Amino acid sequence: MISDFLDRTLTSRLGMRILAEHHLALHNEKPNHIGIINAAMKPKYLIEKWCEYVRILSLNNYGKCPSFKFNGHVNASFPYIESPLDYIIPELLKNAVRYNLF
Repeated sequence: MISDFLDRTLTSRLGMRILAEHHLALHNEKPNHIGIINAAMKPKYLIEKWCEYVRILSLNNYGKCPSFKFNGHVNASFPYIESPLDYIIPELLKNAVRYNLF
């Protein structure tokens, strides 16, 4: 019962946050954006940005960092909301780097 309540609360909070961010972003014009939706998001560029961040973090914390390799549809482009990915991608990469180093 508590788990269901917490799941509903978190889902509701995240939904309200996304709507509020979108509403505010509709008043700021950015190229290829409609509110918080990037109409031509290129995942490769987003991942490259976070790879560089994790590389620097790893070098500062551990003195070394494994290399990152891109494969697949590296030129893909599609509409998507970047903000959740800005949280998810660095966390995945940090976990992968820690796993690879130890």
